[in-house]
Amino acid sequence: MERYQLSLPGPTECDPDVLNELNRPNLPHYGELWIDFYREVLGKLKKIYNTDGSVYIIPCSGSGGLDAVFTSLVGGKGLILNNGTFGERIAIIASRYLEKITMIKKEPGEPFDLDEVKNYLEKEDFNLLAVVHGETSTGMLNPLDGLSKICKEKDIIFVVDAVSTLGGVELSVDELGIDFCISASQKALGSIPGLATISISDKGWKSMVKEEDIPGWYLNLKTWARYEKEWGDWHPFPVTLPVHLFFALNKSFDIILEEGLERCCCYTSKWSCKTRDFPIY
Repeated sequence: MERYQLSLPGPTECDPDVLNELNRPNLPHYGELWIDFYREVLGKLKKIYNTDGSVYIIPCSGSGGLDAVFTSLVGGKGLILNNGTFGERIAIIASRYLEKITMIKKEPGEPFDLDEVKNYLEKEDFNLLAVVHGETSTGMLNPLDGLSKICKEKDIIFVVDAVSTLGGVELSVDELGIDFCISASQKALGSIPGLATISISDKGWKSMVKEEDIPGWYLNLKTWARYEKEWGDWHPFPVTLPVHLFFALNKSFDIILEEGLERCCCYTSKWSCKTRDFPIY
């Protein structure tokens, strides 16, 4: 089999220990053998998100995670910040579900002006603000501190696409007051593609309509919450889980937490890479 060294924004190169998890025996995605492991994985994800809120791991891409969030926030008005390809994608996804979106569009790599964002929020009654943290198309990191303060002042929902940054850049969901933070398994988390991660604050839950009024089932976050409550002791999710992707993601979490978030994440305005060395094929 030919092997390659991936020098890409994603999927990223996996640690051999992560890939070895794919050789583990299969397990049912429910029942006694699975539930303790599943809860342990979610506990590790909470540490990486730096949150005491709800976290979910959904079989889909990061874009699927974004779709789940905006599906569950159907209605309302959103201010979308777009300075790259994935900011554009948030706007497209949000437009399918929200009553109205307004986009502040900049050239790729151009920073947002906080006063301009405030002016938009003064002019209209928005329910949420959404932004990409690390814009993969340009390699730009959009600072979240200022946007977080604005969202708190205006008491609106703060949605952050951290698909490229979670596990690789400083990010504390609770400190920043992020209500929905979406990421994915195959980038800075260092695992196999196929899993989206989502953190949800109490305020985020309160912003959703009833489960039956959300136009979807698989990507309906209220559906996931209901199964978590009603089937919590043996099957706290509505779908079949790809167990080997969970094995791999769990191993990548172990690597991150063993190294320490301070080493894995860059506590400056620059991007960072993990310190672990990978073989070059």
